[in-house]
Amino acid sequence: PQPVPMASKVEATLAVDHEILESFQEESGEHIETIEMALLELEKNPQKLELVHRIFGAMHSIKVGANYLGRAQLANVAHGLESLLAKLRQKELAVQDRVIDLLLRGVDICKKLVHEIIQEGREKSSSLEFVQYLEQAVTSLLQANQGRTPAPVQPTSVQDLALFSQEALAYLADIESVYQKLLAGDYQLNLYEELFYSLTNLKGLANRF
Repeated sequence: PQPVPMASKVEATLAVDHEILESFQEESGEHIETIEMALLELEKNPQKLELVHRIFGAMHSIKVGANYLGRAQLANVAHGLESLLAKLRQKELAVQDRVIDLLLRGVDICKKLVHEIIQEGREKSSSLEFVQYLEQAVTSLLQANQGRTPAPVQPTSVQDLALFSQEALAYLADIESVYQKLLAGDYQLNLYEELFYSLTNLKGLANRF
């Protein structure tokens, strides 16, 4: 067969990259919309834990997409917000105005970074300041929460078990994906971080039940 001209190879590569970015734009936009709608409802119904699960799943998908594209700023913000959401899911923190504010601010930064990735092909903004602020705020909230009388344990409902199954399977799928990449010889540091994070959240999920 005749060799493919270099120009054609470059065009094919650019086409693939364009398709990936289009897919990322569409999916991240859907996830952000899901998060924003769920946050509005969560403000009115702070006891609805399924909303926290929904937000967590969408944020996790944003983080996975950012890691796939190698966009560290967006991945770091999503990871930090995931950590906050994990505290809500594990009932270490309760939904309150301060938490909602942190989540909304984080979502705004995610939107900005996604826009930069799509329009500029790279992240122009740094997420370091917000991530550090978020970590300090979560630590402060946890400290303020210490010493309070724990909420009475509620019986596990069928809906809770269904959510547990869905989330556990998602974490196991992430672990399997990382495992396969390691077997293939991909030893990037972010894979180990992803593995540790999935295992930690799986443990926290199990402890809730």
